[in-house]
Amino acid sequence: MREIRAHEVAHWVPHALSHMVEIRCESKVLAPSSVESFLAQGRAAFKAGMPRYARIVVSGDLDHWLWMDTSQPRRLVDAMTQEDPQAWAEVFVNMCEGESTLVELYPGDSSRTFLGYVRSEPIEVTMHVCLREKATAKVGRVARVELRPMRMDELGDFVSRIAGARDASCGAEGGAEGSVGVALGEANCAADLIPGRGVGAEDIEHVDRIVGRHSALTTGTAYHVPLERMLEDGVSTPGHEVLAIVAGTEVIGGIWCEVDGAKATIWRVCIYHGNRGKGFFAEALAAFLDRMRGEHVRHLGLTIAADNAPTIEIFRSLGFDVVKELVLAHPEFVRR
Repeated sequence: MREIRAHEVAHWVPHALSHMVEIRCESKVLAPSSVESFLAQGRAAFKAGMPRYARIVVSGDLDHWLWMDTSQPRRLVDAMTQEDPQAWAEVFVNMCEGESTLVELYPGDSSRTFLGYVRSEPIEVTMHVCLREKATAKVGRVARVELRPMRMDELGDFVSRIAGARDASCGAEGGAEGSVGVALGEANCAADLIPGRGVGAEDIEHVDRIVGRHSALTTGTAYHVPLERMLEDGVSTPGHEVLAIVAGTEVIGGIWCEVDGAKATIWRVCIYHGNRGKGFFAEALAAFLDRMRGEHVRHLGLTIAADNAPTIEIFRSLGFDVVKELVLAHPEFVRR
């Protein structure tokens, strides 16, 4: 294993980008209609040679590699390391230079087996559901909640409750008051972890949640933009829907999503304290899925803290699948 040489980059890049597309398409993180955009952004990153913060270690035949973005937060962009994972684990630890690194994992992908030799902790999971025309099975015998557009005078309370939820937890049964966020969609995925593409809203939220747990990962104030700033026009912000969850006459929570044609992103779901543990969360989500189906949404995604097992199970029960996991890998070996 060695650092890639300048004259080898042009030959290697298509293989790396092809691998990135393959694992993302198989896990349904990247839509087929976004493949060309994804590839174009990847090629653009290498237009003037190696990206500024890229570090790439390859095998002698260029068939295996580790590609790391050393900017903050440090992250693994791509890896192809099926052969000799223990040796690649040593390379990875050296590349980390003493810093923890974000790594994405995709179902069925075996190219990151080296992670079995280093200490890592799960951070979040991305989930996705394809909505069919058939209505969501009702939770319970009688619907106890309904959804309606949130009024402007209710938005302040909702935003204040989610503003402090920086750990990507979801306000479900007994969970911390918080949210699910960042999602699946062509706009986000087309720029998935390609260095040098600039900071977008999804990056702000992504890093904000990571910083909430691991403040040492970044020091850049550019990332610390409040998510609620995305609702510039409040409940009337174009492309966004903010829904009140109502039980009887009481607003017991809210759901905030962004709809783009047939795709939708769940940014926040919250059941307020005092109403947890009563099954309202699952009922509200079931009603929300039916509402999205009525709006002709076919693909719905969200991201949630990996340690929020009860809420993940609720989403699974409603047809969501895990399509991506984010882990924080530490430059430390584990005993096997």
